[in-house]
Amino acid sequence: RLLACLPYLMTLGDAFRFVIPLVQAFPFVGVMLAPIAIVSIVLNVLPFGSLFLFLIFFSLAQNKDVPRLVRFNLEQAVLLDLVQLLPTLVISGLTVSGGNEFVPFVGTAVYLLLFVIVIAQALPH
Repeated sequence: RLLACLPYLMTLGDAFRFVIPLVQAFPFVGVMLAPIAIVSIVLNVLPFGSLFLFLIFFSLAQNKDVPRLVRFNLEQAVLLDLVQLLPTLVISGLTVSGGNEFVPFVGTAVYLLLFVIVIAQALPH
């Protein structure tokens, strides 16, 4: 079951840039999210790290030799990573149009929503 939850770390690590304003305002949140921050750092240090991990997850999700639960969570992680594109475009649009005061709020809301979705997926059904 733990192995099945690991793909979500990529999704949360990839979206960690959204929660940085919240971590700056409340440092204790950064301590709680330290494991996710480490994943984010590793993904950003490696050239195209997120892309390679995305492609690996995508191919593993199609592999019938991988256990069903792991494949399902790999597919969910890939879909959640794709869904992050829309908020990224919205935040980029806000930044370009001069709506910088809304960027931290939108980014934090997106990350918290994503975090709740991942927690809901990880809990036993």
